[in-house]
Formats: sequence, C-alpha cells, structure tokens
Amino acid sequence: AGPAVHLLKDVVDEKDKLMEQLKDSQLQCNDKDKQIDDLVKSVEQLESNMHETSLTVKLLQEEGVMAKEDNNKQADSISDLQSQLSRANASLDVLSARDKATRASQK
Repeated sequence: AGPAVHLLKDVVDEKDKLMEQLKDSQLQCNDKDKQIDDLVKSVEQLESNMHETSLTVKLLQEEGVMAKEDNNKQADSISDLQSQLSRANASLDVLSARDKATRASQK
C-alpha cells in the first residue's frame, strides 16, 4: 500500500499545482479582458474627441471665413471714407481759395 499512497499523494499534489496554475491563468485572462475593455473605452473616447475636434475646426473655419468677409467690408468702408475725406478736402481747398480770392478783391 506504500507505493500506491505515494503515487496517489503525487497525483493529488500535481492536481493542486495544476489547479493553482489554472487559477493564475484565469486571473491573467481577467486582467487581459479588463485591459482590452479599457483600451476599447480609450479608443471610443479618442474617436469622440476627434469628432468634437473636427466640429470645432469646422466652426473655426466658418468663423474665419466670416471674419474675413467682415474685414473686407471694413476695408471697403475705410476706402469709402477715405474717398469722402479726399472730396471734402478738395471742397475745403476750393472754399479756401475762394475765400482768399474774395478777401484779396475786397482789399
């Protein structure tokens, strides 16, 4: 009965080792599953961020186009004001010359 008991004890020890290895493997698999889930969540968050960034870029581009249009309108307004100023200065010069002529003729 001695060798059979030793053989049975060796088999039980080997079974216990295999059970421990199985538990370790299951824990590692659980860890890997959690890492995969975390990676999937990270990718989803990145995709969401990229979409938001894309929308922000579109909005900024639209704002840039509108700002450029506003700048062009302001440049046109400035040009119009400069033309009006030039005409006003020309009229002032004419009035000044007339005033000088009138004063000269009164002397």
